[in-house]
Amino acid sequence: MKELIRRSAAFIAALSMTAVLASCSTGKTSEEQVSGNMVGSPTPGQAVQEDDMPYGSTVATLTPTDDNGLHIPIEYDKRFFTEEEATMVSNFLYAIGTGDSAPVEGVFYPAVMNYYCEMTKTDDPKAYFKGLHDNYNSILGEGYEFTKVYIENCFKDQDTGTESGQAFADVNTMLNELEEDENFAENKVEKESMRYMYIEATYTLPGSEEQKSFRNAIFSVDSESQYLPMLMYTIDGKPYLI
Repeated sequence: MKELIRRSAAFIAALSMTAVLASCSTGKTSEEQVSGNMVGSPTPGQAVQEDDMPYGSTVATLTPTDDNGLHIPIEYDKRFFTEEEATMVSNFLYAIGTGDSAPVEGVFYPAVMNYYCEMTKTDDPKAYFKGLHDNYNSILGEGYEFTKVYIENCFKDQDTGTESGQAFADVNTMLNELEEDENFAENKVEKESMRYMYIEATYTLPGSEEQKSFRNAIFSVDSESQYLPMLMYTIDGKPYLI
């Protein structure tokens, strides 16, 4: 598999298994406008449509309730993700943090999840996430607990000269190979749904209230990684993590 696949789609598995063997009662998202020195932000007095503003210009925070299936609060740009999709990302970190695969059942595209299990020599998703959880104890510290998840950035550029475009091209090739259909991605993936994300999270350790950075912990193991990269595709009308 190409390097981009190793460093994006399969990053979690490769890092964890080989390198060291992130409240609202209503359930609504809270929103705030972010301004300042973001790339692409308008100059004072300049009118701009919300859809034309860069990722992060409109931040929403989704918090767990009894009804929404979310376990850890997540901050994201509501223009790029639905609440369901944001929940998928947050519950992925929760599954790592607890070793419980139930919250992410159906979140990964089945052929991709099977590939990850095969790559890490685990029998099923339950064993896969238990392995991730246990091995992250070596990276984050024994008893770590994620407290908040952040989708720090999201890229949709499909030009193969960009990081996101190359990731999409590589993942499309992977999907075609896994499904044994050279036209699978072309026929089944909604092109506008393809998103390449940078994920961050905060976590604590037992006996401490200090909020530590998941990003910094990853960087300590792989100095080329600035964020945890993940991809999201809609395949046959259903969103999946890749």
